[in-house]
Amino acid sequence: RWLAAEVAMVQRVSEDGDDNPDSSVSGWCLDDLPRTQGEVLRWVDAADRADARRIVEQLRATGLPRSQLVVRAARGAESFAVVRILARVEGSEDRFTVQSVEGAAPAEIDLAVGVPDAPRRRGTGPFTPWTGDWLVVAVARDGARSVVTRALLADDEGAARRWRAAIVARGWPPMASGAGWAGDAAFTRWAARGRVVRGADACGPEMDLDTWEGSHFQIDPPRVAAPAGVALGDRVTAVVVPQPRDRCGRVARVVRAWVTPSEQRPSWVVAAQREPRAPTLP
Repeated sequence: RWLAAEVAMVQRVSEDGDDNPDSSVSGWCLDDLPRTQGEVLRWVDAADRADARRIVEQLRATGLPRSQLVVRAARGAESFAVVRILARVEGSEDRFTVQSVEGAAPAEIDLAVGVPDAPRRRGTGPFTPWTGDWLVVAVARDGARSVVTRALLADDEGAARRWRAAIVARGWPPMASGAGWAGDAAFTRWAARGRVVRGADACGPEMDLDTWEGSHFQIDPPRVAAPAGVALGDRVTAVVVPQPRDRCGRVARVVRAWVTPSEQRPSWVVAAQREPRAPTLP
């Protein structure tokens, strides 16, 4: 069986140096663990070695998207657009008002899956956009109206524009599967709250996180680089996604943030992005 895999190269955990007396070399049978130095985060099935190499070359520039969704079969030609979620339509789980940023898309999109057995989820959590999220969407005609046929969830505007360009040039990326716990983490995003403090070791301002929601695991260490537009001492609510450990030891990064003077009235502060029509906590 051949796979094209996204691999995180990590230092192997020492059973005797993880501050857990129960996980010594003989504890919990950990002496039988394979001596690995990496984790597969996501993977794509390949037909053979040549196909796996082709997929890897295709994904070198962009990597694998964290999450994508097949909404309905396209009837005719598709165009591609970058949109930003403004708000969920009241009373609906799948309809959203959006702002078109690059390319043409309807002002309201419907992401309700209409294809039998469509891969709404692939070993990861559901495809769940939040206010302010960036999507790349495929748009096709359905009679007199335009509808979204596929959607890809991007981390930020720059990533969305790169994905759109790659899709126009090479087509839609393959659908990836998550590889157990590590793969789930690669697709995870969650809301975290903390205060902006001075970073250690010339790492610049950081958020010291004290609460997080919807996480598969505790963030350790609970530090991320501070987003643009905040000041030391600010209380911030942020959307956080995992990243490989950086030189400052941080294992997550902020992709969206609000300065939060209270728990009820957040204000949008991400630099160079317009405030959503109705900013809300994720």
